[in-house]
Amino acid sequence: MVADHIDDNWRHRLLATCAGANRFRKRLRRGLRNTTVGTRWQIRRRRAGIRAAAAELRLLKSPGSARAAGSVVVVACMRDEALRLPDFLHHYRALGATGFILIDNQSCDATREIAAAAPDVELLAAEGSYAGRLFGMDWVMAAIARAGLGRWYLVADIDELFVYDRCERFPLTELVALLERQGQMSMPVLMVDMYGPLPIERTFFMSGASMIDTCPFFDARYETDIEAPQRWDARRRCIRYSGGPRLRMFSTPERSFQGNLAKTPLMYWDENCLYLEPHAAHPVSRNLAPLRGGLLHFKFFADFHDRALAAIEHGQHWNDSSEYRHYLRVIDDNPGMTLLDGASLRYRGTRSLVDAGLMTALPWRV
Repeated sequence: MVADHIDDNWRHRLLATCAGANRFRKRLRRGLRNTTVGTRWQIRRRRAGIRAAAAELRLLKSPGSARAAGSVVVVACMRDEALRLPDFLHHYRALGATGFILIDNQSCDATREIAAAAPDVELLAAEGSYAGRLFGMDWVMAAIARAGLGRWYLVADIDELFVYDRCERFPLTELVALLERQGQMSMPVLMVDMYGPLPIERTFFMSGASMIDTCPFFDARYETDIEAPQRWDARRRCIRYSGGPRLRMFSTPERSFQGNLAKTPLMYWDENCLYLEPHAAHPVSRNLAPLRGGLLHFKFFADFHDRALAAIEHGQHWNDSSEYRHYLRVIDDNPGMTLLDGASLRYRGTRSLVDAGLMTALPWRV
């Protein structure tokens, strides 16, 4: 009995020591990656990835007209997005975007037909591996280089709607003019998960409808860690946000669930600009700019379960689609899950996010 107790103590201590050593190795690896030499290596790797991705792009349709100087072009990589694409195009046209570069990765629905019918869309096909191309970002960067540097581009997924303070009144051309006056060559954002009042499985969205009208609620409970990217072992060189419905509803006693909620979608692209990963741009200063917007994220429609299954089947998302596997486990254990709670707020325009402290007020000249 005493010997067994001693053996158990040593076993637990050994396991704890091994776990601590493993954590330190991960921190050291991140620290080395964040050094000047490590960053240069990442940049060379990404440049090589972009060159390879450029060879995989095939032009399907050119835009109907030339893009004016000072305009903002929206770039997106997509797959089977026929349901959301019409509202995506409508939203960004309303913001004043003058064109789109859409990259289709083997869609099986009407995504390509919808994009091809739009006169302001340049449509490209990418037949390679989504995961192997930095989850589509290498194709995006190759398409931007193909279209030409020295201008502003807005990179977003089809389920993401970029917003900023009073964008209902001031279009994207005035936003980038304001940012340039402020000496800010990007606008980082917090991804705000949107949801409806009904259970996820009953939140039906029809093609051509408004994603905001279908899912008008959001959480105001987010914490912001501006110092996170400055730490020597920073996991990502961008602002760290925590909170929202995914943390609130998809965490388990064994695991606190939190995706990366920081992105830098709007940037002035020059020869030094690129994405080292989907959520972090280079130079790092692009991720830390003080004037910040929001990215309304529409994941929780009734097709969520089927899209999670498709993501697992394709195996083209991070860590073998482990995030989607976790979603399915939680949803299967909680059929009829509703994200709405007593602290949810209704989105009533961009001032809703400013008043909630989720994005900054902008110094417009009025």
